[in-house]
Amino acid sequence: SGFQLYGYHRAYSFQVKQVAVPIKNLPLPFSGFRIAQITDLHVGPFITKDFVERVVAQVNDLRPDLIAITGDLVDGSVDELRDHVAPLGKLKSSQGTFFVTGNHEFYSGADPWCEHLSSMGMIVLRNQMQSLQKDFSQIQIAGIEDWSSKRFGEGPNLEKACLGADPALPLILLSHQPKSFSAAQKRGVSLQISGHTHGGQIWPIGHLIPIIYSPYVRGLYKANESHIYVSCGTGFWGPPLRLDAPSEVTLIELQKA
Repeated sequence: SGFQLYGYHRAYSFQVKQVAVPIKNLPLPFSGFRIAQITDLHVGPFITKDFVERVVAQVNDLRPDLIAITGDLVDGSVDELRDHVAPLGKLKSSQGTFFVTGNHEFYSGADPWCEHLSSMGMIVLRNQMQSLQKDFSQIQIAGIEDWSSKRFGEGPNLEKACLGADPALPLILLSHQPKSFSAAQKRGVSLQISGHTHGGQIWPIGHLIPIIYSPYVRGLYKANESHIYVSCGTGFWGPPLRLDAPSEVTLIELQKA
C-alpha cells in the first residue's frame, strides 16, 4: 500500500537535525563546538553497508568537532557485521568518535563489539570519562553502559564514570537511554545525549513511548541546569517502517549560555 511505501521510504532516508544547546561555564574556545550524533543505527538484516556509507558521508559533510555514537549500533555478531560497520572507520572529526553501548550491543556481544570498535579507532566509554582540549581550555565527556546491562555485568555506573570530574567545567554525558537523566541532573551534567526511544518510530507505538519514557521522548529538554537531547534514531529496528518519527543524524552545537 501507499502507506507502507511511505513508511519504507521514511525508514531509509534520514534528515540532519540541528540543535543549539546553551551551556553555562562553557569555555570560550568551545563556543560553537559541534557534536554529530549517530544512534540506533541497528546495522543488521535490514541496514547494511550502503546505508552506513551514506550516514558516514553525511556526518563528514557536517565537519563536526566530535562524533558520538550512542548505542544500538548493531544487531548481530562482529563476524556477521564486520564489513557492514567498516565504513564507520572513515568518520572524521577533530576530537574523534566516541561510543557507548545500547541494549542491543548486549544481545550481540558487547565485549567483542567494544573491542572491535576500539580497534577501528573509536573511543569506547564504558563508565569512563575523558577530557577534551581546545586552545588550552577543557570540557569533559563521560559515557555509561546501557541501562539494561546490569544483568550482563557491571551495569551503568554514573559515579564511576564521573570520578574526578571538575565541577567548574561542563560535563557531557553519553547515555543510550534517557532513563539516566534524573541521576545526571543530580550529578550536575550539563548535557546528556541519548537515543533508544526512536521517537516513537511506528504509530501507535509512538503513543505508548511517552508513558514508558516520560517525559523525555524526542528533542531537547531542560531540567534544573541540565539539558538532555533525545534523538529519534538514525536507523530503525524491526521491519523497515517509520511513520511518525523521521530518522535523523543530529548536529548539536554548544553555545555559551
